[in-house]
Amino acid sequence: MKRTRLKVVAGNVLEHFVSRNSDISGYWAMGVLHRFALNHQVYTVDLDLLNRTIEPAHSQLVSCLDHPRLMFERMVINNGLSMAEVTQALINIEFQVAYDPKLHARSFGYGDPFRCQLVIEDDLGRRRTATIGGRSAAHNPKREHRSTRGDGALKLSLNKLVIDEVSGNSDK
Repeated sequence: MKRTRLKVVAGNVLEHFVSRNSDISGYWAMGVLHRFALNHQVYTVDLDLLNRTIEPAHSQLVSCLDHPRLMFERMVINNGLSMAEVTQALINIEFQVAYDPKLHARSFGYGDPFRCQLVIEDDLGRRRTATIGGRSAAHNPKREHRSTRGDGALKLSLNKLVIDEVSGNSDK
């Protein structure tokens, strides 16, 4: 069945999503989401690729869903499926998890272990899941270099997000 390819799609989307090439306003997406989670005093962040929502909600971070969603849609279609065959695509990120040698053995860098999982449900009710682990530290613009490939408008909104959340004016 073609729908079994959704497991491969899930794994490929996650590999890219947690990579250093995945950024929000030129900064590593996992670090920005880690900072976001800490600012909201939560350890999990859920990204719904189909409905374009993020939980806990923050209007300025919805744009971080654009790239993984487009990649997901492209991979579904390239694997001979249609988006009508997908009823759910949810990325769950857990920060400050316990070290797991199966998930974190190949993770490099500094920071705390995280676990990221993508659950895809098809129109027949079957779920395909991929899980990946790594290490991330909360976004800190004083310690990090920003990529030059980010969008100018998004850079401004991320700067506002960091300033607002540091000052306690968050959009909940």
